[in-house]
Amino acid sequence: MPNTALKKRSPVTKKVKPVYEFGLHLLAREEVKLGEEYIAQAARKGHHLALSYQLERAFNKRDAQQEWLDLALKHGLKEAYTVDAYCKLDQHQQAPDEQTIKALRSSLVAGQARRAPGIGFFKAYVDLSIYAESDVEKALTQLTDNYACVPSYLDVELGLFQQISVSTAHYELMNDIYHRAISQASNELEAAEINYAMVKHALSQASEKFKQRESVKTPKPIPTLLREAADAGHAEAREFINSTQGKAVLKKIGFTSQGKMHKNAAEKEKNKRKRKLAKKAKRK
Repeated sequence: MPNTALKKRSPVTKKVKPVYEFGLHLLAREEVKLGEEYIAQAARKGHHLALSYQLERAFNKRDAQQEWLDLALKHGLKEAYTVDAYCKLDQHQQAPDEQTIKALRSSLVAGQARRAPGIGFFKAYVDLSIYAESDVEKALTQLTDNYACVPSYLDVELGLFQQISVSTAHYELMNDIYHRAISQASNELEAAEINYAMVKHALSQASEKFKQRESVKTPKPIPTLLREAADAGHAEAREFINSTQGKAVLKKIGFTSQGKMHKNAAEKEKNKRKRKLAKKAKRK
């Protein structure tokens, strides 16, 4: 149906909710450009679901992030306080000084006061990475417990992986976030660190499961992870691959893994977006 016809039949009124819902309706009909215009219109008037949509869109596309974040904060969207903490943490990591740490602390306090979703994740991450929290296990538990509440469009998996990889207790979560973490790596060596950490923990798991004739789940076959780490120049991986144990790993001796190659990321994201739109349409 042409855009002009859809505009004539639009149920848009002075109330904001119908504007947002009509935008979702247009998206479901694959009228993406027009649908997003209606949602943006509702967001500018303070509709929280529309603001949430715009925040996700802005961070996924890396476009107008601060503009939509400022507006979402102005209208008191709880999710926005989590996003603000994420941004303040990134700013501090890029330029660690008194001004950026003060801004980060203020953002965390504001988020905690409003019970922003996933704010506990950033509080724990800051405690571990900046303040060197002495009770590491307690902070790691807070970090992992709050991860599911963090908005999915924020790139936190690399930092999360680096923190939890110090303990074998979080192997399952490491496996789950591996692909997102490695996609966020800034260079080949950082990706190699992820691969080698995965190898070490997978082999630890595999040694126990092999005795019980069980296999260990891995994001990729263990030999593939090891080769990729070594090929990228990871010193420990290269040393290990030349050892007797490393050669056995390459020949898959002494363990069984269920590693498989990652599905097409674009296709998975497309399917995820379709499911999300379908759920929102059902709420009408």
